[in-house]
Amino acid sequence: MLSGCLNDEPAPVYYDIEGQILENGAPVENAQIHFRNHLDPGGFLEESIGDSVTISFDSVFEGIYTARLYRFRADTAFITFFRDSLGLGAQNISIPDSILSNGIYAYEVISEVQNLGSRLFMVNKSDSALIGTLPVTTSDNSGDFTIDPANLAFGRNFNFSSGFGFEVTDSLEIIVIKNGEVQINENIRVLPDEENYFEITLD
Repeated sequence: MLSGCLNDEPAPVYYDIEGQILENGAPVENAQIHFRNHLDPGGFLEESIGDSVTISFDSVFEGIYTARLYRFRADTAFITFFRDSLGLGAQNISIPDSILSNGIYAYEVISEVQNLGSRLFMVNKSDSALIGTLPVTTSDNSGDFTIDPANLAFGRNFNFSSGFGFEVTDSLEIIVIKNGEVQINENIRVLPDEENYFEITLD
């Protein structure tokens, strides 16, 4: 788990990351776009982090609890992964592995009378483990895709509860999955205060 963002300084300004997926010169529709953050220190980490995430808490109210998942700095949740009745006492809710692609997330758990707040965590999976998970975006019928850089935490410092700290750099590894297979990994650098457009050609 991440303990949270450590720096309060304004992050660099990044415009939307735009690109196009091509194969044999033709646009590729419905290609799934995933990414891997580059960390300092750490680089593009090879080992898996956060493949399985379990939320543990004590409920003080017997009733309906709702758990939602957010991408970093997103104002709205992209999925509600739990909504059910819970009794009193110790609780454990697992976030389904199938909705966790790579990146930094926040979850929140709430009930009618209890807000358990939110917490950040990081997911970093092997390429093959990304197959079948929710991508950050998909390409449209023109092969185009857009990624909101605000969700990528560029320039932010974090610290694991274990004490390992890092800064998220503005380099990314873009991972493209098509028809259930990893097609390509391409390293890119996203520059601040500039338009960033990347044409990615599948092998």
